[in-house]
Amino acid sequence: MAGSDGNSEAKRRPLIGITIGDPAGIGPEVSLKAVGDDDLLSICTPVLIGDAQYLADWARIFDLCREFIIVNPGEHIPRDASFPVIYNLKNINGPVEMGMEQSACGRPPRLHRIGCRPLPVASDRCHGDGADQ
Repeated sequence: MAGSDGNSEAKRRPLIGITIGDPAGIGPEVSLKAVGDDDLLSICTPVLIGDAQYLADWARIFDLCREFIIVNPGEHIPRDASFPVIYNLKNINGPVEMGMEQSACGRPPRLHRIGCRPLPVASDRCHGDGADQ
């Protein structure tokens, strides 16, 4: 049957962007646990949006070590990834203490949206069928 190989299946999986929320809050732990679910990986390619080094450090702390594909702004996000993708905003400078308000976590949201520009796939699909008219 045409298109029944695993590679074709992987290319049909949608990219799903997942922001980590406040880096000092529960968002990093929740998002790391979510992308570690094999059922999720079978239906989509999850893309964590945040600082790759920060997320990798917390993945080790939470004992959620796994492989990630790290993509920097301007690079292509692979649709056929076998592992979760981290869209690396490189926006955490210095240590962040969980549960504590701190300036490292308080950048204005407009700076974070710049990194999301390469992820228009879901938006294009929603608006392409005329549903927004």
